[in-house]
Amino acid sequence: MKSIAPRIVAVAMLCAGIARAADVAYLGLDPRSHAARMLDASGGHLVARGQRFADLGELRDADENEAVFEKNLGDDERESLKARGFAAPDVRRTRIMATPEDAPPPFTGLAAPG
Repeated sequence: MKSIAPRIVAVAMLCAGIARAADVAYLGLDPRSHAARMLDASGGHLVARGQRFADLGELRDADENEAVFEKNLGDDERESLKARGFAAPDVRRTRIMATPEDAPPPFTGLAAPG
């Protein structure tokens, strides 16, 4: 019988990534610099590959559809995940799907970019 543990871990990490990405929007690539255009409560940001952003970690990849961040989790973060019944990997990967610029942001308190 095959183990379902890897699938459970993948689902747990996906859910954790979605929860953290709720306060951030990805608006696609900047046409000049090819950096990821990110929007959070403090405003708009250009994030280059390899650069850290917010609590998401380092931008590993970005295209017209999504931005992918990776963060090495510390001992405290892993212990917190374990205490809540989640898998506690060494690295958390978060994928943020692109949001059209004319769409309202996925969080309150911000106007759509203009």
